[in-house]
Amino acid sequence: MHSLWTMSITITSEYNNDMQEFSGLTYTTSELHRESTEARMKRIHFDLEKIKEKLSTCMPFSPEPSLRNIITGLVAKENVNVHEFETVGNEIIDKMVGKPIFGISFKRKGRATTLADESTIEFGQGQTIDPALLFQRFLVMSKTRDLHWKT
Repeated sequence: MHSLWTMSITITSEYNNDMQEFSGLTYTTSELHRESTEARMKRIHFDLEKIKEKLSTCMPFSPEPSLRNIITGLVAKENVNVHEFETVGNEIIDKMVGKPIFGISFKRKGRATTLADESTIEFGQGQTIDPALLFQRFLVMSKTRDLHWKT
């Protein structure tokens, strides 16, 4: 529903402009209403195109049941169980019941695993990338402003 409203802003603004032009009347408002300016309409159109492009390459609502990052499109491995956080939490509490407070220890294997817990990204055969190293390289490239991809 929100995307329908967002995408209709430029259309309704164009209708408004066309009706004013046809009737020879103009309706002016304060500086708070800038949606119908040409620059604003171009910006909205540009933003909508960016959203469409992103959604076409990384559709967050795909019928595939796997977990994925909606920004990067990275698919979670099978050990990621953050979507079952309530079950994981209840299991931890069940293990704590009846034990003295100083006798409780928490193990890594008992906690919910998120997509961010994965320290490397695997793609292809035997190729892994450390996200921190990749981010550092992007920072260096952006500082030098040499953003052309060379093969």
